[in-house]
Amino acid sequence: MKAYPTFDTTAAENPSLENTAVAEYDIYFASAGTFELDLYRMPTLNERGAQRAAVAIDGDEPIVLTGTNEYQEANIDASAWAKQVMINNETLSVNVTVSEPGIHTLRLYAMDPGFIVDKIVITTGEKKESYLGAPESYNSTYNSEAPQFPEAKPVDTTDTAGDFKPNAVTVGTVTDVGRLTGVELVKTDSSVEKLMVTAVTYAADGTMEAYETKTADTSDRDMGERYTVDGFSLKLSGAARMGIIVYKTIQICSFKPR
Repeated sequence: MKAYPTFDTTAAENPSLENTAVAEYDIYFASAGTFELDLYRMPTLNERGAQRAAVAIDGDEPIVLTGTNEYQEANIDASAWAKQVMINNETLSVNVTVSEPGIHTLRLYAMDPGFIVDKIVITTGEKKESYLGAPESYNSTYNSEAPQFPEAKPVDTTDTAGDFKPNAVTVGTVTDVGRLTGVELVKTDSSVEKLMVTAVTYAADGTMEAYETKTADTSDRDMGERYTVDGFSLKLSGAARMGIIVYKTIQICSFKPR
């Protein structure tokens, strides 16, 4: 769902049922309480000014959610905008209160043009961390049948196994004062003259935190020779896991930062 431009300038600052486009969703709550609402926003190109939308339960006052629309930090390790670009998603969270069990209306108010909503998740029980959030709920009137997944079958790799031979093998990393400074490789394909090496750090919930990519000239490297791709300065402190991606063809190695 995407908000398009409007000529009513008051709607952008004070959204209401009288001056703002509103999407309504009837939701059944089994219990009353205060619950966390996560709105998954898709970043768009050429964002100008604020990127906002508002949410409310029933007739409550709309709560404004404001997205990040610019590169705000000099270091990619700390930039919320950079992380959202890498995962193509921004999760905006707020608490909403349900006064009593039963059916209530969630209202989504349009504010700024270009604001794209991917989905909205309301957690009423234990929240489980995941990359894309919870799947859509099922109920008696819509989505009443759970999807039937096909039976898993073994994949015939007779004709394709050789296509995925790695160009190089990652055998180690070089670190200095909490940062990755180099990646150690062994060349396994004599025809390759140049490789791309990308190092990525991840948070405990699996979301990407930061990355760096370097180019390695392997034209003068011998088969089986161990060498280091230098020039990295990727922050490791605070990261739960780091991944190394080496390509022309892709070979992924995962390490837990020390």
